[in-house]
Amino acid sequence: MSETIKEVKLKQCSDGRIKKEYLLPYPITRDMISNLKPAGEVFIMDYLADPVFTIVHGTDFNVRGMVGKKIVAIWYTTEKMSDNERFIISFFESFVNNE
Repeated sequence: MSETIKEVKLKQCSDGRIKKEYLLPYPITRDMISNLKPAGEVFIMDYLADPVFTIVHGTDFNVRGMVGKKIVAIWYTTEKMSDNERFIISFFESFVNNE
């Protein structure tokens, strides 16, 4: 995992999934969310005062965060967590490397 992206919270959920929260070195922008479309189906709730986004990748994982914030939460299935964590973190790392 990148030195600039830090895992800040870990929780075992009652449905068997694992929730991890990450602190990014930058706020999440709409452009970043658009670039995450290959990771899954993207939903942005623009009608909220602080727009929230969700990315759903089947039952393997989903990502949630707020536009303009640095915290992102990801729920993983335990069976595929290792591979999916590398996959989604690589997306966020690509933004760090392009700055």
